[in-house]
Amino acid sequence: PRAFQEYLGEQEADLTNFAVGLLAHHIPPKDIKSEMEMVLVEDAEGFVVKMWRRIIFESLKVKYTIS
Repeated sequence: PRAFQEYLGEQEADLTNFAVGLLAHHIPPKDIKSEMEMVLVEDAEGFVVKMWRRIIFESLKVKYTIS
C-alpha cells in the first residue's frame, strides 16, 4: 500500500484495496492494466509495471532475507 501512495502522491484507500484485491485473485498483469486504465488512464501501464517490479523485489528480498 505504501508503494501505491508513493506512485499516486496521496493516500488512495479505494484504489489500493482494488489493486490488492486484483492481486489476491491472481489476475494477470494484462488484465490488471485494463482494470486500472479506468482510473489511471494513460498511467495504468507504468503503474502496473512498477507494481510488479516492486512485488518481485519484495518477494526476492524475503526469499533471500535481505534487510
